[in-house]
Amino acid sequence: MTAGDPDAPEHIGLSLVLAAEAWERDFNARMVAAGHAVFGDARARVIRYVGRRGIDQSRLVALSGMTKQAVQAHLDSLEAEGLILRVPAKDDGRQKRV
Repeated sequence: MTAGDPDAPEHIGLSLVLAAEAWERDFNARMVAAGHAVFGDARARVIRYVGRRGIDQSRLVALSGMTKQAVQAHLDSLEAEGLILRVPAKDDGRQKRV
């Protein structure tokens, strides 16, 4: 692309976002092809935030940009399939840790 090209991204940040989105689509397609069908579903978007140490469910809501209800529904289905586990948080039994 050259300067003045109407198809050129306006900022390097946009190029990075587009590259990340393309990588995610490719990753998800490869995971589905490898037999991990969950990566073809919207609920897979919450999985990206759950690291090896886990995450508080309220933090997951904040990071994902989804509503509390949407995250809850996704986590319910992921837990039903045995893909995640929710336990009470150590410091607050009302809070759940994924």
